[in-house]
Amino acid sequence: MSSSVPLLGCRSIIDVLRHMTEDGPEWAHRYVTLWFQNPPNAWVLVYPLQDTTEAYFDFMYTGTQSPKAALPTLLAKYPQCDVIDWSPGRLACLSAPATNIETLEEIIQDLAQEAWGERGTLMSASYEQTISA
Repeated sequence: MSSSVPLLGCRSIIDVLRHMTEDGPEWAHRYVTLWFQNPPNAWVLVYPLQDTTEAYFDFMYTGTQSPKAALPTLLAKYPQCDVIDWSPGRLACLSAPATNIETLEEIIQDLAQEAWGERGTLMSASYEQTISA
């Protein structure tokens, strides 16, 4: 069972990523959702960043063609990134191996721009706290 907890005090993508990597060990198992302004309810779900060399994140993907075809600028700019899974009209998952949090922030901002026309304005963030039954 899990519940969504608002992540207060984070005003930017980099604030959230720093929180995930620099705070206590409990963050090693928390999944954080970044909510954007446009389109309404656009989101990026960042997998835990502690103790890993490869960042992963899911994002709202409303397209029906492959994200590799739909995001050529992003994938050319960040050749280390790869679309590892996707569901047409729902979501896609991107991996970013050997990426520091500053570059990950840029990748997420560029994704928001290319996929949704959003300039990376973070509206809010929350995390999933997994609770053992």
